[in-house]
Amino acid sequence: MLQAMPSKEGNLQLAEHRQNAAKLFCLLFPVKIQDEFQGLVDAGKVAKDGDGLLIVINHYSLLDGPAAFMYVASKIPTMLDRPWLAPTARHISDVTKLLNQMFGTQIDIKPIVTRSTLRKQKFVNHQLNDGLFAYLRGAAKTFKDGGIVVLAPQGTRMPYLKEPGGYDIAMKSLMELTTRMGVNNIGVLPVGLGLSGVKDYTGYSGLNVRRQHEVIVGPLAMKNSDPDITTQPDLWAFGQLKKLVPENYLKIPPSGVIYSRGN
Repeated sequence: MLQAMPSKEGNLQLAEHRQNAAKLFCLLFPVKIQDEFQGLVDAGKVAKDGDGLLIVINHYSLLDGPAAFMYVASKIPTMLDRPWLAPTARHISDVTKLLNQMFGTQIDIKPIVTRSTLRKQKFVNHQLNDGLFAYLRGAAKTFKDGGIVVLAPQGTRMPYLKEPGGYDIAMKSLMELTTRMGVNNIGVLPVGLGLSGVKDYTGYSGLNVRRQHEVIVGPLAMKNSDPDITTQPDLWAFGQLKKLVPENYLKIPPSGVIYSRGN
């Protein structure tokens, strides 16, 4: 069993609390984690060097952001007490903040206006990507402090892995800003999320309480050693996620049809 190992003296209480929160989270949302590429082990080495970590995930449900922390970040003992930051769509920020408060995980939540947000009557007069710069600035500071940032390049919840359009700019913007700020020692960890036995993700955009969740951790890459992460960040991210997400999340499946990666 992993033990809480705070990176800075005096933060043991936060580390232990997050570890306990992760255990409770797994009771409510059971999970099977695969780490055949040793991504978590390598992420621990990044943390030991004091560098930051970016967790890149696919996005089909309300649980994806919290899952990245509770299933993945909590497995890196040396990062249990460091800053954690995540974006959330503006129209679901209240739910996200409530989960954060319920579990007491002290994640810095940055609301962003997405295309899905603009489809809600309450937010029709808002500006697309409002809040993005606050997320980017917060992410750069989190990396400097050796913390963890979560990013979903899809930008909004989708029932399949759709590559980003022209308005999905978070990954590209984050890489550009950190480069300008000289923050380059960043580990990038792709993670595929899914649900056991699901053939069509259309009806699973909520919390999916007590369903069996699946997490596949990919190989860790370093921003300063993989040029594709900075020259074509979205293509790199989606290329990694395509290898990790469930096969039935790769396309929009008619009911009962199972796709393979070779199709």
